[in-house]
This record gives sequence, structure tokens and C-alpha cells, in this order.
Amino acid sequence: MKRAFTMTELLIVIAVIVIVLGLAVPAFNYLTASNSEAKTMNQIAGMIARTRTEAMAGTADYTGLLFYKDAANVTRAAIVVSIRETSLPTYPEIWLDLKTYNGSVADSLAVSGGIQVIDDAATAGTNRLDDAYVGFNSFNATPGAAPIKVKYGGLILFDKAGRLVRQNVGFAVRVTSDTDPTKLRYTALGAVFYDPAAALIDPSHPHRNVVPSLPATPEFRQYRSALGFVVYPEDQFKDYDDADPQATGTAYSTEAAEERWIDANAQLSLVNMKTGAIIKSD
Repeated sequence: MKRAFTMTELLIVIAVIVIVLGLAVPAFNYLTASNSEAKTMNQIAGMIARTRTEAMAGTADYTGLLFYKDAANVTRAAIVVSIRETSLPTYPEIWLDLKTYNGSVADSLAVSGGIQVIDDAATAGTNRLDDAYVGFNSFNATPGAAPIKVKYGGLILFDKAGRLVRQNVGFAVRVTSDTDPTKLRYTALGAVFYDPAAALIDPSHPHRNVVPSLPATPEFRQYRSALGFVVYPEDQFKDYDDADPQATGTAYSTEAAEERWIDANAQLSLVNMKTGAIIKSD
């Protein structure tokens, strides 16, 4: 005759199962998040490699990969940009527009997961004085400008030799019309930033070229092309905001906690300045 399990034995078995599940679920979630981050890193690395190839094959002095969020502030995307030859102001040093291919603009590419780009933050000892990671912003320092409808992120920029470069940049939104010199027309990037209702506008119209940051301050040294990027599990980032208040002159201390979280949780990739190779690091 077979002996039945006692209540004590059943409780012990149930307790063991609960303990095993308690250990397995976090491990599964960690593996899932790690796989998602690896997928995002590989996706972005491929985009950067293609952008560098186009920089070396093209005629523009600079070609880059610009990250941005859509008007609903939900979807992240990346699109190829290049220097625009215009009579725009001398600051920033470079004005960018969408790169065209045989007269057409390439579609943007969706980016999965959380991403910010890496800036060379100023430090005092071990303390940061300004932003180390550039997120997504809608700030425009051009006087009288209307708010843009998307949030621009960081930029990875190459020169014609395929070298990673660091430049202060602005975004060309409007230029003189080819058909009516008294009017302005939107650039391809301007159409993304403002989603205009009219093809031509007056010079006084508030849809204006985007200068991404105020002049340099001790806590922010202007928007520049980046050194690399970080990716992180977006669902775990929900307690933070990926905007950069330093762009408007707000103290860096308001973002320090977010950047410490990125330090601890994100996977970092730098771009080799000569070869464009992606260097994964801690």
C-alpha cells in the first residue's frame, strides 16, 4: 500500500516551488531586458555603420545620424542628415538638413528601446558639472520661434573621410523660396520638425531654424555631435525624464539622479573616432 504525502511534506514542496519561481522570474526578466538592449545596440550600430559609409561616398562635408521622437512623444526614430549649404547665421558652425537620395528623402528608421547619446561632460574631480548624456528636447534658442512638434535627440556625425567629429550644430528649418524670393520654404527637416500646413511662409513666421541650446554656460556647453550612445530598458526608466533641462540654463543637479541611474543600468557604446567601429564598454 502506497503512503500518501503528509500535509507537512506538501507544504515543503510548495515552499520550494515558490522559492524557485521567485529566483527564476527576476532572472528571466533580466535576460529578456538584456536581449532587448542587445537588439537595440546592434540595430543602432548598423545604422551608424551605414551613415559612415554614406558620409565617405557622398559629397557633403558632414553626414550624420539624428535621433528624434515623434510628435506624440512616444516613438523613437533615426534619420540621416547632412550639412546644408545656406546663407544661415555663422553660429552654430554647421546647419543640418535631411540627406536626399536622387532628389528624395529617405524614410526614418524606428528605434526600439531607450537611448541617449554620450557627451563629454565637464568634471571637477569625480563630480560632473554638466550633462553626460543627451536625451530628447524641443528647445529652440532662436528668438520668437514657435515650439517644434517633435523632440530631437543626439547626433552621431562623420566627415567625408569617415572620421567621427564633434561640432556645434543647428537644424535648418526654412530657406528662401526658389520661386518667390520674398517667401521662405520649409526644408525637408523643417517639414519633420514643424509638420507645416502651408508650403511657403513669410519671414516673420514663427517656424524658425532650430538652435538647440543657449550659449555656453558653466553647466551646459551647447548641443554638439556625440561620442557614442547608451541603451537601457525603457520600462525601468519610467521614473525619469529623458529631456535635458541644462539646454535652457537649468542647474545640472536637476538631472544628476537620472544620469546616475544611466551609469548603473545602461549599456554603453563608443564610436571609434578614426574607424567608426562600435566599442562596447561598461
